[in-house]
Amino acid sequence: IADAPSPPARHAEVLTALLHRRRVGSFEMTESPLNGALELPAPFASSPYTTHIVPLEEGGDAVESRFSRGNLGNIRRGRRLGVASRIAASLDDYREYHRIYEKSLERWGGRTTSRYPWALFEAGHEIGMRFPDNMRLWLAEADNSVAAGAWVFYWNRHVVYWHGATD
Repeated sequence: IADAPSPPARHAEVLTALLHRRRVGSFEMTESPLNGALELPAPFASSPYTTHIVPLEEGGDAVESRFSRGNLGNIRRGRRLGVASRIAASLDDYREYHRIYEKSLERWGGRTTSRYPWALFEAGHEIGMRFPDNMRLWLAEADNSVAAGAWVFYWNRHVVYWHGATD
């Protein structure tokens, strides 16, 4: 939870002791970007992670006014070309997204850092249907065909973009 304070240093000591007892060689923990970093005792180390926070209180026009000229041009071009976005509603929508994800993997080749099986996307559809306020698959369509997508998670006032693919 991004608004929660970082745990005290004692938590890191307890966590490290537990990990040592269970012979865990590595673990990943993402802290709130709004608080200071938690110092981990040896042999664990932290690595940098980038978070972008976009304040939305001022409204869409104010947010858009901070976009680069290139991004604004891309938005206008997409509108001219009839690109529209919508939330995935069916298992077929998730199949289409998975299809463009597979095409993205082919394009990325050896630079790919992860590969997700269809079962994850199928489970994502089920979770998205059960919890539509917490997870959505956004699709961009052009000429009645899925051209891109973004899998996004929501919690209270926080939104996390998790996965994306483009045809």
